[in-house]
Amino acid sequence: MKKGPPIPGFAGHYDAFVREGLMVAMPLGFPGATTMIPADESRITALAINRDDHFETVWGGTSGRKAHLFFAWLRGVTGIIVDLGGDGESTETAGVVCTDYKVVAALNGPSGGRLMVRHYHEISYDCIQEWFVDVKPFERAADLPGERITGIERDARGRGVVVLTSRGLASWVPGKPVKCGPDAELTAMARDGAGKLLGVGRDGAISEIVESAKGMRIRKAGEAKGDFRKPVWSGAFPGKPLYLADARGTLFEVTGRKPPRKVGCAFLAPVSCMAVIRDGRLFGFCGEEISHMFEYDPATKKVRDIGVALSLLNRRRYGYEFGCATATRDGHIFFGENDRGGHLWLFFPRLT
Repeated sequence: MKKGPPIPGFAGHYDAFVREGLMVAMPLGFPGATTMIPADESRITALAINRDDHFETVWGGTSGRKAHLFFAWLRGVTGIIVDLGGDGESTETAGVVCTDYKVVAALNGPSGGRLMVRHYHEISYDCIQEWFVDVKPFERAADLPGERITGIERDARGRGVVVLTSRGLASWVPGKPVKCGPDAELTAMARDGAGKLLGVGRDGAISEIVESAKGMRIRKAGEAKGDFRKPVWSGAFPGKPLYLADARGTLFEVTGRKPPRKVGCAFLAPVSCMAVIRDGRLFGFCGEEISHMFEYDPATKKVRDIGVALSLLNRRRYGYEFGCATATRDGHIFFGENDRGGHLWLFFPRLT
């Protein structure tokens, strides 16, 4: 068949949006069945996934006029997102963590930081017709008056959490008060694929946070050169590298065993969120106002621009700002839209 003349401007317009894989944008609620999170309270700023759960339940939190916490079942015949509310006064969700027994969320508000906790769901069936959804809200677990929480990770034993605040480190386990840790001038922290807890300071110094029965201590683990006032960690898939992005979009591979290694640079700055999938590829969003997705493939050692987020299934939705990401066992990624009327996005990368 003979090809017709090219359509003026078509290629350039098409290439601006996601050019490979598939994206699906889901509203924060089940239309007609559950109450939607209000538009000015729906900026998704934290996501976590319980990979030990058969359904890989997704837990998240929003920021805005009021903070909300939510869960999502999206495997099998489920497909539901439910708002669990907040504490009524906090305005920011700084992080969500899945421990062995509980889900812990870190919120910030006018009085300081706060930890909220909730049990997991027990599901013995798929949601086909007769639904029973346990919508018990998160419970207030501990307060950190006058402190802003900037990061939260599960502890080494998987029972509690390590918290990074404006003053330093702290730890908490269910049933006990918050235990203050060492002062640490860290701007963000994350666990690598081997389970080590790493943090980065404004000067690019990488620190390992060593946990023991006696408490926590800081050990130097390398240094990266860049602007780390607002760094972004990728979060690590078990056995895969951990990545760190500075304010200029420079990407570093961090293992905790070797000095941080620069692997490339995102096309725009800053990087807002990143996640690693099971084959080792890194995906994230970069740029302000209209963000682009990028991919770093350690096999080719190249950074590629994939385009602006666009979902055409169910409803058309353009995604311009994203604040968090987490990957599934199957190699898919959930992205949290950090925008008014934010949606939970699911990205299916191309097969390699």
